Amino acid sequence: MSVGQKYKIYASIFFAFVVFYGGLFYYSLKVGNVNIFSLFNDNFLLFFFIIIFLFRKTKHYIKKIKNDFYGPSKYSDINIFSLIKSMLSIFIYTLFNFGAIQLLVTLLEDKNYPTLIKILEAQYIIFPLALIIWEFKILTYARNIKKEEIQIERKKHLKYAENMEKYTNLAKSKENGLMTGYEPRKLQQVMIKSTPLMKGEPGIGLSGSGFSEGNIKSGALGELNFAKILQQNNFLDKFATHWSAQYPSSFSPGPDNILKADIDCLIITKNTLFLIDIKMYSQGNVTWKMLDNNKYIYAEDNITGNFAYKPTKMSQNMSKATERFKSKLDLLGVKIKIQPYVVMLPTDRGIGNIENVYWPGNIKCISVMDMLAILEMEKPFDSKNEDAMLLDSVFKWVLKDESGSAPKFDFN
Repeated sequence: MSVGQKYKIYASIFFAFVVFYGGLFYYSLKVGNVNIFSLFNDNFLLFFFIIIFLFRKTKHYIKKIKNDFYGPSKYSDINIFSLIKSMLSIFIYTLFNFGAIQLLVTLLEDKNYPTLIKILEAQYIIFPLALIIWEFKILTYARNIKKEEIQIERKKHLKYAENMEKYTNLAKSKENGLMTGYEPRKLQQVMIKSTPLMKGEPGIGLSGSGFSEGNIKSGALGELNFAKILQQNNFLDKFATHWSAQYPSSFSPGPDNILKADIDCLIITKNTLFLIDIKMYSQGNVTWKMLDNNKYIYAEDNITGNFAYKPTKMSQNMSKATERFKSKLDLLGVKIKIQPYVVMLPTDRGIGNIENVYWPGNIKCISVMDMLAILEMEKPFDSKNEDAMLLDSVFKWVLKDESGSAPKFDFN
């Protein structure tokens, strides 16, 4: 728990204590059948100071919690003037509080409320003591924050040294990962049979993507193999799929030909629209993890503990795509769950473990085996459903062709 979180809890507790004390005071007046206005008029100065004091303390705690800053200053541990002023106000309050409690106790003595009287008498000591404790807690805030910042920096530098050791000793994993039966060599002879629910051609939209030739080949092979895997599990007949889908335009029909970003595969089931980003990274006996900044993914060799490959920066494409598709569905009034995933495919060396990896936007990275298990639980695409038919029609015309873009014509 961070220092800020701890002090937020402290401030919340003290704030609750102030509210409790005010409520207890009011309750005591009510059960004692005391004429509040008459009592206040007879002891105006006494109760005026107490009310102002409690009001200022309440405002003070609310401000601290809201601003998430609890020290007297960002740059110094002690503000003597502020401390003296607070202590003096607490001392004066204690004197006034004693008078108010004595007055209440006197009024309640013949009302047969012994427990309430004891609680009031205890508050005379407990409440001022709590206020003093808080003031001294404030004095340690800046020092504790500084200690925390130093610890964070120390950990950061130690982690950097650890990562550099792994990076300088980088070597490809020599052992295979988990063999799934969906390795490229095993899928090579599988021919994709088009189905009425399948729109677009896997990998075709990468030709004009601007990626390097190696990345285009890898991306195209990834989409092609993913389609083969879906076919082998009869999912191409069960769900509507759209391949190399460009972002839909925000407020008009057709694709967004300005942004030209795309999704490798859309899978529409009865209740869910899956946005799939396919990754065909080099594999082996590795575990995929994120660096501490959550911006890079890397493969750690399970034998040596070193990096197996260079860390790769995770793009925000899936996060932006999810937002765009959500806004499009809202525009069309379609109520369907949108679920994005980054799906890793095996290479001929199998597939590694994936340990809590999330792309920007909290998009979970999973293996193709996990994706198949998720799809197994889904109900088939309902071609007779009006919303489903609308989506199938809309997404058909955002699919990229050989040019690397989806065709578009302005009919307005």
